[in-house]
Amino acid sequence: MTPDPDDELLNAPLVRALQSPALPGELAGEDVALAAFRAAGPSRRRRRRTIRLATGATALVAAMAVTGGVAAAYPTTLPEPVQNAIHTVLGPIGVPAGPRAAAREHRRAVERRLRAALLRQRQALAAHPSPTGPSAAVPTSPLSPHVVAPAPQPQAQPSAATSPSPSPAATAAAAPNLTATASRRFVPVHQGLQLRGTLTRDGKPLAGRTVYAAVLDAGTSSWRRVAHGQTASDGSIALRVAPLVRNARVRLASSGIISTPIPITVIPRLTATLTRNSAGNRYLVDIAADGGQSGDTAVLQRYDGSSWVRVATHQLGSNAGTRFTIPVPTDPTRYRVRLAATKTHGPSGVPFTAQP
Repeated sequence: MTPDPDDELLNAPLVRALQSPALPGELAGEDVALAAFRAAGPSRRRRRRTIRLATGATALVAAMAVTGGVAAAYPTTLPEPVQNAIHTVLGPIGVPAGPRAAAREHRRAVERRLRAALLRQRQALAAHPSPTGPSAAVPTSPLSPHVVAPAPQPQAQPSAATSPSPSPAATAAAAPNLTATASRRFVPVHQGLQLRGTLTRDGKPLAGRTVYAAVLDAGTSSWRRVAHGQTASDGSIALRVAPLVRNARVRLASSGIISTPIPITVIPRLTATLTRNSAGNRYLVDIAADGGQSGDTAVLQRYDGSSWVRVATHQLGSNAGTRFTIPVPTDPTRYRVRLAATKTHGPSGVPFTAQP
């Protein structure tokens, strides 16, 4: 059977000597030793255990003073609570603590040294900052003395008044802007117009850029270019749009930049020709609508002195014309023919007077 280490410890000569009655000189400092043992124990149970060992410990203190630290030879033999209690009293003369307590004290000592080094490093950096040079390496954690990282450097904050943060709209290049205006919105058939525009970027003119004028005729889906030119030094451009025969939209364009389309209305040209019939009692009124289309509605009206009165309504034929018949009046009589607006042209009309 394996001998019990505690039995061997109790039978050791030194322990038997400690358990013998104390001599009067060995009891000196007993009160101090008891107070130290009570302060070292965190619980009442340990405190009671410490008090029971007080007499022997006091004698051990005296024995250590005489023997020159014989108890230091038993750090691996004495139970750790006894070893720690002895260390509390005789630590100043070299008696070590138990293994776990010694490890805790060593770790705490390392932490204190690292914290002190980190504090000194930061104080030195605060007193002598070096924003451009490399910073000294200091431990990042007292528990990891071998892991180092650069010490934080003071960062200069930009002034909001002197260097504001640019917005996304300011950092991105602004797209060019192309405006357009038409010399007129209502155009007689077979006549053109002038488109004027300005090409700029951020309000500054773009000179020497090619600009096109384009037309989208009513009833079609494709734009056609009708003119082009270069912008002047002030970014302006003026282009002539070819004669139109139907309603359209016009615009300017340059390298993918397009102006807002402008609607243009074409006005047909109506003519009225009066001819007496063979009997001489009626007028044959022939109407031609240049710019009109077959099927368009033409209305003949007579002025009765206060308002226009409808006389007849015809549809234009294949030749974009029609014929009305009116009696020869006894007095000069005013007439007119009105052509209604459609998707391809605007309204139009022609007046005439029937003579007696």
